[in-house]
Amino acid sequence: MCLSALFLISCADDDNTSDITSDSATRRLLDSKAISFDAGGESVTLCLNDNGTPWELVLKDASEESPAWCRSTIIPTEDGYEMVVTAQRNDNINRRTATLQLSRGNTKKLLTLTQKGFPRMQASKQDVDVRNDSRNVFVVIHTNVIPQIDTTNTAGWVHFVGMQREDHTPNAANDSMTLVCHFTVKANPDLGRMTAVTFRNDSAAPLSVNIHQWGRRLNASETIHLDQPGQLPTLLGGNGYDWTDLDSLTLSGKINTDDINALRILLTPYIRVAQTNERGNLTVTSDCYLHLRHLDLGQCTIVGGGKADMEESIVTRLPDTYLNADNNTLADCAFKLTRTLLESIVLPQNLEKIGGWAFYYCANLRRIDIPATVRYIGPYAFANCSSQNMGLGLACESYIRISYPRQCYRVVSLRKPYEISS
Repeated sequence: MCLSALFLISCADDDNTSDITSDSATRRLLDSKAISFDAGGESVTLCLNDNGTPWELVLKDASEESPAWCRSTIIPTEDGYEMVVTAQRNDNINRRTATLQLSRGNTKKLLTLTQKGFPRMQASKQDVDVRNDSRNVFVVIHTNVIPQIDTTNTAGWVHFVGMQREDHTPNAANDSMTLVCHFTVKANPDLGRMTAVTFRNDSAAPLSVNIHQWGRRLNASETIHLDQPGQLPTLLGGNGYDWTDLDSLTLSGKINTDDINALRILLTPYIRVAQTNERGNLTVTSDCYLHLRHLDLGQCTIVGGGKADMEESIVTRLPDTYLNADNNTLADCAFKLTRTLLESIVLPQNLEKIGGWAFYYCANLRRIDIPATVRYIGPYAFANCSSQNMGLGLACESYIRISYPRQCYRVVSLRKPYEISS
C-alpha cells in the first residue's frame, strides 16, 4: 500500500504542470501533450520554471534517431528557462512526426511533434497517352488538398466526367490521398493532338497534365507541316503499328531535337511497342517493323533546342543520343542507324553543318541532296554508306543531286572534318 501511495504521488507530481511552468500557453501545450507545426516551418517557445535542477531535452523520430527536420534548445532566463523548438520547412506531401521528452529529476513530460505536409498536387504521369479510338482517359493525382478541375484552356475534344478516391483504406499516418480523375475524349480522325488539363487549389501550386491523343494510321506517303518546332512527336503519336505503311515522308516548318529524334525512330527498322489499357494498369509489349525509305526535309529549317525524350510506349535500340543546341546544324550521329532502310534524303534548307557520323551505317542510302549552304562536314559523316549507287554532290546550286562520284568517294571516306569553300 505504501508503494502504491508513492506511485500515485509521483504521477500526481508528473501531471502537475503548475510546478513546471507558470506560463498559460506553455501549460496548454504540456496538457495537450502535442505541438503542431505549419508546413512552412516555425518555432515554438515553452517557458519553464527553475527549481535548481536543470532541464534535459531528448528529440527522437519513429526510428529512435534524432530527427533532421527539427531541433530544440534551452536558454536560461532570469525567471527560469525557455525551451525553443524549431521545425524546418516540410516539402513532403505527408506530415512528419517526432517525440520530445522533457525531464527534470523525477519529472518527465512527453510531447508529440507533428508538422503538416506542404500543400501539393502530384501527377503519377505528367503526359497521359490515349489511343485515337479510345473514349476514356484517367489522370491519377497524389495530393493532400482537394483539387478543382480547370478546363478553361483545354481543347474541346476533352470533357471532365468526375473524380473519385482510389485509396479507400488510406494510411492513417499520411495526409495525402490518391484521386482518379475521369475524362472522356472524342475519336481522333486526324494526326495526333495534345491539350493540357489544369488542377487548382488556393493552397497549392497549380498542376498541369498533358493529354496526348494519338492519331490515325499513316499512309504510304505523307506530307506534314509543323506549326512549331518539336511538334512531330505529338502528331505521330505513340502507336508504332500506325507507322508500318509509311514509305515516304515530306516535312516542312521548323524542326528541333524532338523532331529529329522522332525521325530517328521512324527510320529504325525494328521497335517494340507497349500498348496500355485505359486505366493504365495493364501493358502488353510486342514487336513492330517499320519501312520508311524516303525522307524530304528540303522545306525545313533546323533550330536549336528540344529534348532527347522518346514516347514511353516506344522502345528502340538506338546506340547514340541525339542533342542539338545550334541553328542550321545537323549534329553528330543524327541518322547513325544500323540497318535503316533509308534510301534517299533531302537535307533542310539553309543547313550549314553536318556533324560527324551523321549517316554512319546508312547502308541503303543511294541519294542525298545537300544544300549549297553547307560549309562543314564532320568526320565519318557518310562512313559505311556502302550502296554502290550512292552519289553526293557539292556545288553552288541550291541542291546537288546524284553527281561527282569521285568527290562522293572522297567525302564518304572522310576521317577528318571537311571544310567546303564557297
